[in-house]
Amino acid sequence: MGQYHPKFGELLSSREVSDMTGYTMNQLRYFRQDHTKAPFPMVKKGNTTLYRLTDIEKYIAEYGTEGEEYLVPDDFEPTPLINTGYETGKRKTYAELAKITTRNSWSKWQEQLTLNSGLDANESHQFLDEEQVRFHELTTGEDLRKIFPDVIEFNMMRKRDPHRFWPSRTYAIRSLARKVYEWDITDEDIINTPIGEVPPTKID
Repeated sequence: MGQYHPKFGELLSSREVSDMTGYTMNQLRYFRQDHTKAPFPMVKKGNTTLYRLTDIEKYIAEYGTEGEEYLVPDDFEPTPLINTGYETGKRKTYAELAKITTRNSWSKWQEQLTLNSGLDANESHQFLDEEQVRFHELTTGEDLRKIFPDVIEFNMMRKRDPHRFWPSRTYAIRSLARKVYEWDITDEDIINTPIGEVPPTKID
């Protein structure tokens, strides 16, 4: 991955953006010459152009990537496509899921979902703590309860260990949204949808 900037967060090189989005290096060069035609923002540092990871993840979540065309010869029987639901019935759900990021999960979504869940505040926090532990173990193999045996509520990890806190808490809040809105999505869907900066440089 590129480099971290205190104001802009994680920054990507043109090659990394090309690999992620499918835009060619020549297309990105054209966008740099006329940024008004570019599909996403860019950061200029002297003669170098970099891109914010969060902007690229948002672009991919909303528009997909360039050049994704599945061409099948007439005499070939293809195997089923993986995650075909993304292209059909789940597309709107994925778009809603992608809105829950590290930047807004702590404030906007946690409060809103607690109000809409029918759970009281204690039940909501207990659900989020349990899901945070579960998702952290799913993604890293680590047991938060063993790493932090003195922690009662895992939202207290926010300042103590932000790099462990933000991904797992965001996944947990997405899981609560799945429960509240009855989204037909899997744990893998929750994990594989980009979550934004870790830790976020700004909280909505």
